[in-house]
Order: sequence, then structure tokens, then C-alpha cells
Amino acid sequence: METENNIKKDHNCLLGIWIDFDNSFLITQKGIVDCVGTDARYGYTRYKLPDYFDKRKSVNLRRFEYCPDCGKRIDWEGIKREYKEE
Repeated sequence: METENNIKKDHNCLLGIWIDFDNSFLITQKGIVDCVGTDARYGYTRYKLPDYFDKRKSVNLRRFEYCPDCGKRIDWEGIKREYKEE
């Protein structure tokens, strides 16, 4: 049986809901990275990766403030800095 610490350590927080016409789904940070560049209507996204992590931008992602699974607050500023440096 897994302990609570192992679950949190291995947990990949849900960041929001990816809106793609009739195909909306919960998404993680890795999922956003994988989905950028794909769009059912255009064949690509109109937004760049840092736009998804910048809360001032309106993109096809409905962002959560807290992970619905573990309740951890999502550090949007930290995630945005991580992808700006790349």
C-alpha cells in the first residue's frame, strides 16, 4: 500500500481544463506541453507555450488555482519562469 508521501511525490497536479471544441479534458503540465502545437480546427495552436502559463492571457485553457486531486496551490509564476528560461 502506498503512503500519503509517495502519492504526493509521484502526483502530477491537474492544472486546468483544456478546451478543444467537443473534446474538453483535465490536463497536467506535461499534457499542456504535449498539446501545444495541435488544434482540431487549425492543425496548430494560436498560442505559444508561455502564454498558457501567463494568467493575463486568454487561451483555450481554464486554469485552476488549486489541484482538485491533492489541494495543492498551483504556482503559475514558477511554471511560467520555468518555460521562459528554456
